[in-house]
Amino acid sequence: MNNNQHLQITSFSDIPEMNRTWQKILPQGNRIERPKGYELLSAGNKWETLYYLESGEMHLMRTLPDGRERLLWVCTPPSFIGEGPFFDEIPTASYFIVSKPSVLYGFSHNWVLNTLLPKYPELTLTLLQSMASKLRVLHNQSICLTMEELPSRICKYLYVKLNHKMQNNKNFVTTGLNQQELANLLGVHRVTLNKVLRSLEKQGILGPYSKHETYILDMDAFLALIEL
Repeated sequence: MNNNQHLQITSFSDIPEMNRTWQKILPQGNRIERPKGYELLSAGNKWETLYYLESGEMHLMRTLPDGRERLLWVCTPPSFIGEGPFFDEIPTASYFIVSKPSVLYGFSHNWVLNTLLPKYPELTLTLLQSMASKLRVLHNQSICLTMEELPSRICKYLYVKLNHKMQNNKNFVTTGLNQQELANLLGVHRVTLNKVLRSLEKQGILGPYSKHETYILDMDAFLALIEL
């Protein structure tokens, strides 16, 4: 495969920035700022506000029965937060944690039902498109996590974050996740993840892993793992 060909990876894809169309109605929402570490809504509660993430970053988390926390989704702006539990009105089993200081706009049930849906069909469409994109990505991610080997999962995630502008003639990735967070996302123990990362490093496929900058040293071998 040509190294310049951009694969479509749908297991860990970011949601398209279609949501910027909401900029014109943000003043109708409640603007809030939340610091890093803030829990937006605890598990077990109903979601009574639809949130629009304008800046910052959120992590969708789930606590497993044994007490371990699992990272399910990394929300980057612009994006909607909590569409599913907002519309089905069932207490959520997951929760959002602010991973970077964030600015959000909150919209009530009353506003969404009586203003958004009847008066802004074009914005309603972007909301539906966002929900459909998340459903597709999460479906493909669940298949990836249960049916594919860990080296392939790692490379698929890194490819989604790949900066296609080379630096020093090398492809590099800014993952935004440390090893523990990446292990949580991929559903493995951190020690297991570290062993595989070191193996990929010894094979000359990846450089040392870092949340800030990880280099892909052998793009052909890297793409071969993605296509397994």
